[in-house]
Amino acid sequence: MGNSIELRKVNKIYPGAVDTQVLFDIDLAFEEGSMSAVVGESGSGKTTLLNILGTLDKPTSGEVIINGNRTDIMSKDNLADLRNQTIGFVFQFHYLLPEFSVIDNVLMPSSIAGPVDAELRKRAVENLVSLGLDGLADKNANDLSGGQKQRVAIARSLMNQPALILADEPTGNLDTVNTQQVYDLFRKINEERGTAFLIVTHDRNVAQRADRILEVSDGMLVQDVRNQYTQRAGAQTADQVVVAAPVPDHIEIAGHLLDGGELRRLQGLQATAAICTVLEMNRSLTPFYWLNIADPEMPFGGLIEHTNYIPRDRYGGRHILYISNYLFPDHPLYRATKDDVLRSYLPALKRVNPSFDRSWVLASHHVRADYAQPVVTVGYREQIPDMRSSVPGLYLCCMAQIFPEDRGMNYAIVYGDRVARLVMEDLRGADGGAVGADAATI
Repeated sequence: MGNSIELRKVNKIYPGAVDTQVLFDIDLAFEEGSMSAVVGESGSGKTTLLNILGTLDKPTSGEVIINGNRTDIMSKDNLADLRNQTIGFVFQFHYLLPEFSVIDNVLMPSSIAGPVDAELRKRAVENLVSLGLDGLADKNANDLSGGQKQRVAIARSLMNQPALILADEPTGNLDTVNTQQVYDLFRKINEERGTAFLIVTHDRNVAQRADRILEVSDGMLVQDVRNQYTQRAGAQTADQVVVAAPVPDHIEIAGHLLDGGELRRLQGLQATAAICTVLEMNRSLTPFYWLNIADPEMPFGGLIEHTNYIPRDRYGGRHILYISNYLFPDHPLYRATKDDVLRSYLPALKRVNPSFDRSWVLASHHVRADYAQPVVTVGYREQIPDMRSSVPGLYLCCMAQIFPEDRGMNYAIVYGDRVARLVMEDLRGADGGAVGADAATI
């Protein structure tokens, strides 16, 4: 299978009083018919990457090749023709024209290319029907729900039968149900038509539905993995399944299978989020490996200087400092950019070490997790989810079950052993064998 699009040593620099480089030596190739996702924090460079892939922007240096054509050296008119014929776009906002009907919006890419004939109109109707929008062709675009509008945008992106669809946060404005529907449609189109998809998202749960996951950080490609949990031929089957993911992921994966009481109990569990800033420094901040910060006026909760424990020659002689911060998702810092978070931390770092200076920081990295630490409330023991779910053969093993102890590697092993014993007990029971005397009970 050939490559539909390829990037070779692509760099992007925005000139100004101080030039800003947002992409660094990106080498990428996407196969025909592939389904890939690009993840990254705000400001990581993923949207710039998408714009270059979609020929909406040009690289400062490097080559962009689509179907064998060097787009970085094409004329504006030739580039527009190639884009209209080869690439479809789906954005976070649907960008439907409110004064037009649904079918007129779907036909817009074809209208740009030339007169719309009966064959094109038939194709537009077929696209709408395939996306569950039959009977809505003549309705005004403003009369649709949010989920319907996004499906119309997908139908529009398919009109010129593109080899590749680029989707930028396509479900960012949708609820959980419509998000699931959109990604089911993407997969259906991918498998039935052989259309390649490249989806840019900050949501790793969304990315897990793709066959290939790429991560961009600070303008660099830092991860490129094949997703072992997806199969083109269909779902994998198993007699027993253990979900070792956080509770929200368990709900997303299996919530539609659970009985109502179990689902409501899981949905009632609370947890904090977390952000972690990692600094590469030219000197040590403190002589300590781990400092817990209990001062409410400090903007973070822990300083872990990794290279006060692990030799720094493993990191090119740099000092590595982790700054941990547990907070709720509605906290302003949680959605702040990497640079804004670091700026808010600098005065506090100077309180820890008065000699500290911003020049000590050679590079910074920033990650966040929606689910990081269960919140133990009154009566928590009664809320702890069972390892055996209401679905035979489906088990849950996660840190929300670790109580009264705190989460940690030791208890991950203990609880992993417990759920394994339950699985074996149930398998022996299903086979008519005797249940072992050492089988765990929860």
